[in-house]
Amino acid sequence: MKLLHAFQTWIGSALIVMAAGCSAAPTHEGSGDTSEVSTSGRPDSSGSTGSSSTTSATGSGGSSSGSASTGTGSSGSSSGGSPSSSSAGGGGTSSASSGGIACVTATDCPAPPPCHVATCSAHTCGLGQAPSGTTCGGDSVCCQGACSTTCSLPMPQTLAYASGTPGPIAVDASFVYWVDTSNNAAFRMPLAGGTPQKLASGPGAMPGLSGIAVAGNSVYWTNQGGAVMQAPSAGGSPTTIAIEPYPTTGIASDGSSIFWATSDFDGNIFKTPIGGDASVVLSEAHHANAVAADANNVYWTGAAQVLQVAINGGTSLLVADEIGTEPYGLSVNGTSVYWTDNLNGRVFRSPISAGSSTPPPATALAIGQAHPTFLTTDDVSVYFTTINAVMRIPEEGGMPMKIADDQANGMAIDDDYVYWTSVSGAIVRIAK
Repeated sequence: MKLLHAFQTWIGSALIVMAAGCSAAPTHEGSGDTSEVSTSGRPDSSGSTGSSSTTSATGSGGSSSGSASTGTGSSGSSSGGSPSSSSAGGGGTSSASSGGIACVTATDCPAPPPCHVATCSAHTCGLGQAPSGTTCGGDSVCCQGACSTTCSLPMPQTLAYASGTPGPIAVDASFVYWVDTSNNAAFRMPLAGGTPQKLASGPGAMPGLSGIAVAGNSVYWTNQGGAVMQAPSAGGSPTTIAIEPYPTTGIASDGSSIFWATSDFDGNIFKTPIGGDASVVLSEAHHANAVAADANNVYWTGAAQVLQVAINGGTSLLVADEIGTEPYGLSVNGTSVYWTDNLNGRVFRSPISAGSSTPPPATALAIGQAHPTFLTTDDVSVYFTTINAVMRIPEEGGMPMKIADDQANGMAIDDDYVYWTSVSGAIVRIAK
């Protein structure tokens, strides 16, 4: 009996190792344009067994923006630490493809289709993308979850290295802006890279791990000292827009006003016209974090809720009331509101029309992510960061895909590129 038990244990361990081999994610290195993957020496994409090779490449990439307004907020203690991801495969887990089948390991799940691997997250079967470059029959290779004869992938491009710790980031038509949380300064740089230009520095410029927004000819940011600051986007002395007794966190703009939050139980959502009158309170907001805005509403996360209020004030309504979650990154694209659940590793979507006193449950677009934090969206895709990757998922749901291996301190997009600040000190972009 002891020998039989030992043999069964060995067999179980071998199956787990084999399943893990299918889930290896590709590693991208360097900078340039694209990397073309050939089929030479690549393993077959069988879906459930075998091992996956690592694709090493050089290139550059980018992203896009669309009509999204993305909120940024303070990172909080929850985004620290070193949580481990329960997802497998190159692209994480999609809740839409889990099928509700219970599992202990990925070997308990049905055989996946070509260019995918089975995953087991939160004891539920799902699908992840096989690493790009894995053979999928004949001379074809897997490329972002599809079988193709060639695979040309955009690669991250380092635009510059900051002198300190780059944090929240924003872009406009010509420049990328970020705040340096270790040197008490705000910077800008041409979108294609170049020498960073210091816009403002000193104690007033210190935004901590808060938010940044660009509107008109000015850059705005919030800080842990309770101030909202403004500086000309071309550089100049910063001015104080407002001072509050609590830390100011998320900030966003609809083009004519800026909207920002204070983070405390007695916090509020504020509106400040650009170049105009004093700030006004739109709504109470308990422990607000990220803020986003569109033409009609302001949205924010806080206290296990996502809420909205009209841009001129009124009654705040629930977009989602997800008790037991930790809403963090936030974005809106005209039809839906998107946010990350940092605590439980999920990305959610809810229709804008869902704002009410009793909203329906939100839709989980992705599960099993490693503490998703920052998030932004355009009219096609949702982009978010985890503790070790930059990810993309279709806005209506589907298979999450890793587009870069990195740990980000902030995230923004324009029509062509995704930008982020890296814990390495780099300012990075990748083509969408």
